[in-house]
Amino acid sequence: GGARTVEEWAERAAAEAVEACVGLGPGDGEAADADDVGGDLPLAMAVNRMCSYRMERDDEFSERAMLIMKMKFAERALRRCIHEIEDWDERVKERTEFLCKDWKKEEDGGDDANALDAADRKSLRCAMRALVTAEVGFTWMDDDDELESLVENHPRFLAAVLIAGECASVGAGAYWRVRNDVPVLSSEERGGESQSEIGVPGTTAAGCTTEERDTVYEVVSNIEDLCDGLRKECRAVIAHPHLRRTKEYLTRLVKEIGATKGGSSKDKIKKRREQGSLDSYFGRISSMSQSDPFRDTQDS
Repeated sequence: GGARTVEEWAERAAAEAVEACVGLGPGDGEAADADDVGGDLPLAMAVNRMCSYRMERDDEFSERAMLIMKMKFAERALRRCIHEIEDWDERVKERTEFLCKDWKKEEDGGDDANALDAADRKSLRCAMRALVTAEVGFTWMDDDDELESLVENHPRFLAAVLIAGECASVGAGAYWRVRNDVPVLSSEERGGESQSEIGVPGTTAAGCTTEERDTVYEVVSNIEDLCDGLRKECRAVIAHPHLRRTKEYLTRLVKEIGATKGGSSKDKIKKRREQGSLDSYFGRISSMSQSDPFRDTQDS
């Protein structure tokens, strides 16, 4: 009952917070947001600077409550910022169901002493929803039909990237917390370190199933690729401060979320197969024998 009440409260509070931030005009005169005619940046700044939901270890309920609040706020803000997507719920649901089809259900039991409890499994699913929401947003931004007009509106481009990035960051951070049972810190509290560097030495992802770890690895890797693509669109950054801020944020975001995703069992299996394959071995030998290290200098 309590968890459900918290979710309902967070949903209402997030809606009110979003409404309070939208519709604000651009800054005056020489302000950095003087060109923000759409009023997108105040919402992005509110999401970006929201509290980090770090609590004392004996106040786990409050920590989870603030985690849910941050997620709800970021998700709702992204939907408001990228209003062109009219079927957010359908896209997020379809993608999440596809990615999580092999996950254990919350009610599934088991004798595994390392298995996640119901609360942690619910937090893991919330983290997944935040990651997928970010992925949907970044995918829309990276679409050829939308990208050019979005990038031309520098304040809105920065705002959309910031909010989607916060969705990804809070989702990846929540996953890291569940995976390693450590508190999630804001970028200010980390002092520039990645979340993975704050972890407890010796902890593992034993509580998460292989399917869960592989799913998070897949979606975070996709977000990294999308961010890299958007970063390449940030040209002439010296002349355009918003594009510079966007590019710098994307660079930090890729580093931050990449440090939380762990490894993929699929990549490990593939690597083992390649290393142990005679075909792979003879293929490498063949390519080496065919190459001519002096080819580039023979004509000189």
